[in-house]
Formats: sequence, C-alpha cells, structure tokens
Amino acid sequence: MASLRAVRTVKSDDIVFDANGKPQLRHGLAHTTRRTTRALQPQPRWDLVTEYMALDVEFQMENDHSTGRNRQKPGRVSMTNSDGKIVYDVFVYFPSKKGHHYWRNSRAQNFGCYNADVKPSNGARPIAEVEENVHNLFANSVAVGHAVLNDLEIWES
Repeated sequence: MASLRAVRTVKSDDIVFDANGKPQLRHGLAHTTRRTTRALQPQPRWDLVTEYMALDVEFQMENDHSTGRNRQKPGRVSMTNSDGKIVYDVFVYFPSKKGHHYWRNSRAQNFGCYNADVKPSNGARPIAEVEENVHNLFANSVAVGHAVLNDLEIWES
C-alpha cells in the first residue's frame, strides 16, 4: 500500500504544464505546504475536546549512557475527538541532556516519527509544552485507543 505522507493538495492555478504536457507545480512544493512540520494540528483545538478522545503516540528512544538503559519517549502525539476530528497532532523534541542520546526508526520501517520531524526548526514542540497540553486536554476526558496504557505511561508527570 502506498504511503500518504507525500500527498499534497494544491489549487488548480498552482499547476502549469511543461512542453511535454507533464504537470508541474508553479511555485514548488514548499509553497504549497505553507508549514514546516508534518504534524496536522500542532496547536491544540480546545474547542474540539469531547468526553472521549483517542490517543496515539509514536515513540522515539532515549539511551542513558550512564546506565546503558533505553526508554521509550513520545515522538509524535496524536489526539482525535469522538467525531474523528483532529484535536492535537504534534512532534516532540527533548532538550539535549549530557549522557543521553535519542533516536528514531528509519524511514524504511514506515513508522510515524523520523529524525527530521523532532527538530524544533521543523516545528517540533518542547516536551514540557506537549505534556502540559496532553494533561489539560484529558483533564475532563477519557482516553481511548489501541494499547493506550503504553501511550499514557510514558509521560513524565
């Protein structure tokens, strides 16, 4: 099955045809996306919060060099309401810590969180902000999802 990661929508007047009749984007892909992140809703939509909300977390790994232990950390957090509308979808970055190394899966493995996604320059948000938003979004809601306990237990607070 083809990945939908590369799908973009454009207005018809942004498409021009070359001499061979092949469609081309008039201003290039960056012009059409108008954002630097692949996340669909990096700012929480508080107006869309419902009693039941679905949560899915894609992970990145943290290695503590002093202990040699690996821990799962949130890499992408996605939440939808009971109507299926996206409430929050954001990539997470962690400030550098001495003796800690973070890594993600390769694109070949087709997971939802990659190295470029978790860079602040690409729109990733700091973990403290994301934790606070998730906590507040679920303050009066019930979390549902596949293996949701795994997704909930990785939060610091």
